[in-house]
Amino acid sequence: FVVYDLVERQSFFMQEQLENKGKELSSLLALNAANSLLNNDLVALDELINGFETTKDIYMAFLLDENGKIKASTDKKYLNKQFSDVTSTTLLKNFQETLCDVSQVSHTIFIDTVHKIKIKNDVIGYARVILNTENLSHELSIITTKGLFYIFLAIFLGALFAWISIRKTTHNLNEIASITSSIAEQKFDVTFPKVEGDDEVAKVSRAFEVMTLSIKAHIAELMRREEKSSWEAN
Repeated sequence: FVVYDLVERQSFFMQEQLENKGKELSSLLALNAANSLLNNDLVALDELINGFETTKDIYMAFLLDENGKIKASTDKKYLNKQFSDVTSTTLLKNFQETLCDVSQVSHTIFIDTVHKIKIKNDVIGYARVILNTENLSHELSIITTKGLFYIFLAIFLGALFAWISIRKTTHNLNEIASITSSIAEQKFDVTFPKVEGDDEVAKVSRAFEVMTLSIKAHIAELMRREEKSSWEAN
């Protein structure tokens, strides 16, 4: 439960961080692409998009005109094409009908973010950034593995400590039981184990030791009186 809670919290935090990263990158891309897209400067757009290609977690990035035609892409095979897949067309269509500047959806292992490119409040295109969550899954897997390792290590050390403690306790109890058997057989010349501390075993051991010393003293007194009586009788 501890590991599960840890992973869930970390997953939520990292997912939120990745979503914010998608919004920041698409916003930055949209801001820098505005003038080049307005002037249809494909070389500048290509240079701009190439700068995002090596950014961590980015799967693909696109710059589109207002009609959805791809003007620059990290994957060159998409140039001058339009998205035809259901996810892309639905995302762009719904986004065009809203007043928001940014839209974001998650599908399969991707976080898909689209940001409007504007010049004086007029939409001239879109910046789309798709982030891959595989690194997130990998990091969560590492966290889970480490969490389980530390949990099992704690359980092992706790069990080892408990075993040592119980073994020591039972050893002392066995010694006390052996001594009480000797006392029952009227063998009072016994030595109690030195049990330190203030736990129940230590208290029982000291109580038996006091009782034994008291019995030995009483027997010694009886023997002294018996010897004295014999001496007076003679």
